[in-house]
Amino acid sequence: MTKSQVLETLDHLPEDFPAEQLIEAIREREMIAAAERQVEEEKVISLEEAKNRMRQKWSK
Repeated sequence: MTKSQVLETLDHLPEDFPAEQLIEAIREREMIAAAERQVEEEKVISLEEAKNRMRQKWSK
């Protein structure tokens, strides 16, 4: 995360807020960025594939 991304996150918060709210907003942004990287790297599977894997696992 860059300083400009933190400042952008800060700009979306109200004028007065607890520090925990900023920390949570930064964590959320990091989680979204991580998920986007996983999609770009094709490290995700479709819902249908997940269902198939669960069926195979539980049918043993």
